[in-house]
Amino acid sequence: MKFTIIALLAGLGLAIAPATALAQTAKASGQCSLYSQKAGRALYNGDCTIKQSVSGGSSTYEITMGTAEPYVFNSSDGRHWRYKGEKARFDNAVNSGAFYWGDFKLSIKQESAASIAGSNGSKLKAKEVAQCKLTNTTAGRQLYSGTCNVKQVVNGSSNKFTIQMGSGEPFMFATVDGVLWMHGPDKTRFEDLGHTAIFSWGDFRLEVREQ
Repeated sequence: MKFTIIALLAGLGLAIAPATALAQTAKASGQCSLYSQKAGRALYNGDCTIKQSVSGGSSTYEITMGTAEPYVFNSSDGRHWRYKGEKARFDNAVNSGAFYWGDFKLSIKQESAASIAGSNGSKLKAKEVAQCKLTNTTAGRQLYSGTCNVKQVVNGSSNKFTIQMGSGEPFMFATVDGVLWMHGPDKTRFEDLGHTAIFSWGDFRLEVREQ
């Protein structure tokens, strides 16, 4: 996952209309079945890796089955999909989906923690362990430094981070438009630095770095 985590994808990544965030790419393991209507049989049925990247309204799925080259599907609006320039259709369900193009059907079923989602308003969830540093900038004192659990949920243009440090209450940051971020009643500045994100509000600064 990269911090634009959607890197979850970012890390599957992740989906973010104007909002860049700790998950613009999301990745999950799953089960895939590739069926040829012309041949009347399955060409592949087994383990696969499903990676989704979302940026604005566009979305890309990269599906790797075994040692073969990945199948890459792209959409600029979450409705019209293409595979190598050919029109494709994507039917999306909870933790599963299917791509149709030409004589082929590729069914995917996600098994690991990251959820599969399209960019047409459905949710994208990503979760990872990161390194966090919480500082009181006015007092010049570091309040926390160590591992943390970062959860991101993206739904359309809205984006929400829940960051758990140690046994304390989680810190939540949210935006509905990708521009104005809030931490409770406090306006927050969000900086996306690639694999690091920084939240600044009031006297505090929270730096979150991917491991």
